[in-house]
Amino acid sequence: MLESVGDEKSTALGAARFVTSRQDFFVGPEPVGQSRFTVMRFRPATDRHRPGAPTGDGADGTDAAAPQRDDLGTVRASTVLAGETLPVVAIPVTPTLIVAGALMTSDYYEPHHDRDAAVRRGSRDIFMNIHTTLGLLQRCIGDWLGPNARWHALRARLGVPNYPGDTMVVGGVVAAVDRSTGRTTIDFHATNGLGSHATDRSR
Repeated sequence: MLESVGDEKSTALGAARFVTSRQDFFVGPEPVGQSRFTVMRFRPATDRHRPGAPTGDGADGTDAAAPQRDDLGTVRASTVLAGETLPVVAIPVTPTLIVAGALMTSDYYEPHHDRDAAVRRGSRDIFMNIHTTLGLLQRCIGDWLGPNARWHALRARLGVPNYPGDTMVVGGVVAAVDRSTGRTTIDFHATNGLGSHATDRSR
């Protein structure tokens, strides 16, 4: 569960907050332990979407076709157009990323961290779990949307596995924008060397 979100602080990396999550462990109804994990989430100081940063070919140094953004770099839904494409993001799939993602989501299914066990079960290697995939998809889409975007849903249909040594390439396109509410629907796709890893949409 999410336990706390700290106040925004200025750091060398950019504006940041410390986020703490907590897991409670029980034997039957009796609490037997807790685990807390704190990470620093930050908005890079070199973010190309920060106010005043040149981003394209417009007369003022901005991309004339890009959506407008608020002071924190979040897209203004009123300026987003259906059909607009999101930046393509390439993510190297390493054993560390796969294992760390499994452990951070309390997923101890052996094929997500033990190569020998994965091979015994018919896989060619360990492979990424769905929680890690969803987290990476949300990061890629969220980096384009900006920090003030409010998520309503993220759905994904999985395809081929993400194995170590491959690269997951994430892209997307704005499918629809509701001008009355600002709700934006984005269709995304994530591929690797084997084909389609995940597709569907976020809102």
